[in-house]
Amino acid sequence: MIHVKQISVNYDYLTELIEALMNAVHEKRMDAAADYREKINDFAMALDDRQYAKQINNAVDAIYKGTYPPEG
Repeated sequence: MIHVKQISVNYDYLTELIEALMNAVHEKRMDAAADYREKINDFAMALDDRQYAKQINNAVDAIYKGTYPPEG
């Protein structure tokens, strides 16, 4: 017999991680930014929606590389 537990996703945690990543990149603390990037990747990999996980990871990559937000 298989028991399935209900899974809830804490999007507040994701928001906090993205904010911390953006602050670390802005302050040029790339070691901390890499840690936040890894935590966000782990979060995304745990999602059932693979398309949404890919979108999260693409956004995080852009933030980490400094191409988001665009200047101007």
